[in-house]
Amino acid sequence: MHLYVYFKFDSVLAPQVHEATRKLQATLMTEFPSIEVALLKRPETDDKGLTTWMESYQIHDGDQTLFQTRLQTLATELDLPLPRHTEVFVPVGP
Repeated sequence: MHLYVYFKFDSVLAPQVHEATRKLQATLMTEFPSIEVALLKRPETDDKGLTTWMESYQIHDGDQTLFQTRLQTLATELDLPLPRHTEVFVPVGP
């Protein structure tokens, strides 16, 4: 399963959001050792000065529902920007 979470925020908050996201992903990698993570952003801000960032997770095994629940809990605890939009993709068969 591939899970993508994207969100927008005022670009002046980038250092704080970056630190919180690093903590979130480090915690998740400890608790779910088989995941792969990435943090991406759009190269430009929008016309309102908002930047869009995306967390990417590839989950190879384990309880995917538990992972998504833990992800949401940590994002709330770390006060990451809202709203957070989640998309899930699965591999296409052979």
